[in-house]
Amino acid sequence: MPEPSIDVDDFPTEESTGVPTATQLRRHAGDIVVDEDGTLIEALDIDGCVIIRAHDVTIRASRISCAGSEASPFPIRMMDGYSNLKIVDSEIDGLGKAPVALYGNNWTADRIDVHNSADGVRLGDNTTLRESYVHDLAPQPGLHSDAVQVLHGRNVTVQGNTLMAYNPTLDDPLNGAIQTGQLMGPLDDVLIEGNYMDGGSYTVRGGAVPRDRHHIGVYVFRDNVIGPNCGYGPVDGVGAPVRWDSSNVWLDTAQVIPADGRSVDSRCTKEHRSRALAE
Repeated sequence: MPEPSIDVDDFPTEESTGVPTATQLRRHAGDIVVDEDGTLIEALDIDGCVIIRAHDVTIRASRISCAGSEASPFPIRMMDGYSNLKIVDSEIDGLGKAPVALYGNNWTADRIDVHNSADGVRLGDNTTLRESYVHDLAPQPGLHSDAVQVLHGRNVTVQGNTLMAYNPTLDDPLNGAIQTGQLMGPLDDVLIEGNYMDGGSYTVRGGAVPRDRHHIGVYVFRDNVIGPNCGYGPVDGVGAPVRWDSSNVWLDTAQVIPADGRSVDSRCTKEHRSRALAE
């Protein structure tokens, strides 16, 4: 009898994220610095970075292509002190050089397509990433490529996304689909739910290591699906005080992944696992 499995097509792809097909984009050359509250950026093909210095800004149905500039190393940067940035149905292309595609606090992103940067998205305080596709990362010397990073944050939600650390073009699992820790501050009220994640030496790095534990409050992983293209194993650092729910499963078998993912027979792709163990 065949093992149960989960259909990856149920998760976000290029077809269900990014700029809607019928959108007629208008070209804009150069960076955009937004300094007026309530600004709407819509249907633009931006050859440059977007720097937000205002409240209640919306980016909708637009493509941002930026390797970094004098104004910002990040294609989209939400500057400190501003709130309520919304990014909807848009694409962010790091052009193979940007260190992080989307960076900052106080934003919500829905159905965005993020690719071609060393790290995909870095979430801080009051941030939400939903129904989005982060893929085809572009590793750079000295950087560990992750689809999502949460290095500090309160009120953080990562929900219903496809987070691909594994780059099939490079045949490299890279570092992690999600990398968390308190390198820049504490973690609290963090929810990682309903995502498909693949790749990474460990696909999920939860941050519950001895030096970090007293900086972690409410932090939950549930209903996530993990693919086979990992190196050492599916998860690391998801013990207490992180809550790793029994609803987190393997893609190919729907079997539960325990919090101590290293204690079980790993289903990581043999080639990636052998390479990781040899390093």
